[in-house]
Amino acid sequence: MSFDMEILRKSADHVYDYAVAFRRSLHMHPELSEREENTAAAICAELDAMGIEYESGIGGHGISAVIYGQNPYHGVGIRADMDALPIEEKTDVSFKSLNLGVMHACGHDIHTAILLGTAKVLSSIKEQLPGSVRLFFQPSEETIGGAKQMIDAGCLKTPQIHSVIGLHVDTGIDAGSVEFIPACAMVTGIQSVITRQTDPAEAVLITVGKFASGTKENIISGEAKFSGIIRSLQMHNMEPVKARLEALCQATAMAYGATCQVRFVDSYPSLENDDTLLEWVLESSKAALGPEKVFIRKKPSLGADDFSYFCHLSRGIYYNIGARHPGDADAHPIHSDLFNPDEECIRTGILTETAAVIKILEEERRQWQNY
Repeated sequence: MSFDMEILRKSADHVYDYAVAFRRSLHMHPELSEREENTAAAICAELDAMGIEYESGIGGHGISAVIYGQNPYHGVGIRADMDALPIEEKTDVSFKSLNLGVMHACGHDIHTAILLGTAKVLSSIKEQLPGSVRLFFQPSEETIGGAKQMIDAGCLKTPQIHSVIGLHVDTGIDAGSVEFIPACAMVTGIQSVITRQTDPAEAVLITVGKFASGTKENIISGEAKFSGIIRSLQMHNMEPVKARLEALCQATAMAYGATCQVRFVDSYPSLENDDTLLEWVLESSKAALGPEKVFIRKKPSLGADDFSYFCHLSRGIYYNIGARHPGDADAHPIHSDLFNPDEECIRTGILTETAAVIKILEEERRQWQNY
């Protein structure tokens, strides 16, 4: 990288307190998916103060901002989700949620604070950036998939965005570290099923999580309903598996003289890290943090994140930043009412995002020059 890494570290340190303060304010005033009006207003106020151009009200309360570098037509995107969860917070932090029954229990307040901190750093060196940077403050990750709505609104255009960066806090990893998953990273929704017709080498999972029948213990019900989720790392399994699953249910019902209806609701597609971006961001992260702080996870995850839409309509790199307090063997995971990440992860996120943007822009500029 042509940028002095020590200068980038100092820049991340310089904006750290600002980002922490914003995160705490956001944490105290969480808003549910599709209701992020005040959150969006707070972000817009910060962008105004930085002098960064933006559009708001995208896909609901989404915000798309841009930092113009030397090339105003080509750029890299960075995404942060900003919605909270319907959870009553039980931590004892001084900045706990003031909104009854709503909590930033998935770290989206941290993701947003990191992106604002990164924006401050990148805006201060924009004249030196080989290309531009698009900032996606995305709503509704936990429900309807706000990423797709922002993409459909044209946020990957003008400047043209070919690569998008995303991250997520992880209390399974010590703060100050990052973790990458090669190739397939995260999947959700109806994609595969564990059957004898599925290649056993392919990771699949099916779970029936809800079963309901009857209204009283002494009345035989004439109807039963059950639902679940099917997960896989291979998108090509989805349609054949859905067909097999429906055929199995219909045949079973017929065998018992009953009828059945099968309904599938598709969710987010698979999230696949781009191999080239992975190589570049691994390199920049090792330079920023030291090789001992950068980990490769050998097993993929079956979690869920609508960042996957960016991966299918551009190329994406999604990684985890450690948020576990050092020595805390019983750190609470995301979606817990006791979720309490180490805020040091904010510094790590700002530094690695900044380094990744610069690395990608530099490498992509070399590619432009070869054409």
